[in-house]
Amino acid sequence: MSLLRLESVNRVYTRGASSMSVLKDVSLEIDPGQLVGIYGSRGSGKTTLLRIAAGFERPTHGRVLFQGADLAALEADRLAQIHRERIAFAERDAPHIQDLSAIDYVAIPLYGRMSPGAARRRAATSLTQLGVGDCRDRVWDEISDSGRVLIALAHALVREPELLVIDDLTACLGALDRDYVMSLLRSSAENDGIGVLMTTPDTPEILQVDARLLTRGHLITPGNDNVVDLSTRLA
Repeated sequence: MSLLRLESVNRVYTRGASSMSVLKDVSLEIDPGQLVGIYGSRGSGKTTLLRIAAGFERPTHGRVLFQGADLAALEADRLAQIHRERIAFAERDAPHIQDLSAIDYVAIPLYGRMSPGAARRRAATSLTQLGVGDCRDRVWDEISDSGRVLIALAHALVREPELLVIDDLTACLGALDRDYVMSLLRSSAENDGIGVLMTTPDTPEILQVDARLLTRGHLITPGNDNVVDLSTRLA
């Protein structure tokens, strides 16, 4: 059984008499330990695809199965538990409470699962493992772009998820910082068995991952390489 399986997923947004088809019959499978990168032009639907894959948004048609369970069919409490413990979503946006210290932000997913002291200790370990332990007491505005990316990853990885979904996290980084982040993600996939689905500004040659392309709204499968082809069109 795949860790994550998208079956003929469509997403249509309707406004008045107009409709906009963003995803068209998208099918995708991710296994434990697999790192899949989605790349394509701005506005091609990459973020929509990731939000649907993570269960934060429902498809108009099709199914999203996480270890065989249809995410859209789960009750809200069960889905929230999966997001706390098993599916982590990382993005570049600042925490909702921007005066939180890095250690408190990283510890948030652990509250309710362990004592506050244990949560902070695990958060401190996660920050140190990702190389940003010196940022533990800083707030968001005091942290560099590369530091923010690593803290966002610590916030996601501290819960020890089975699936890590990453939206546009490396776009602000220079080549060296991006290489470092990608090496961390490959290590999480290969050594910890985490399935990773991410958007990226780079091409497959630079990524060195199992890549998919988003463009023009069709699913193309040349040879053994799946290419997801998405577009935004008014109907």
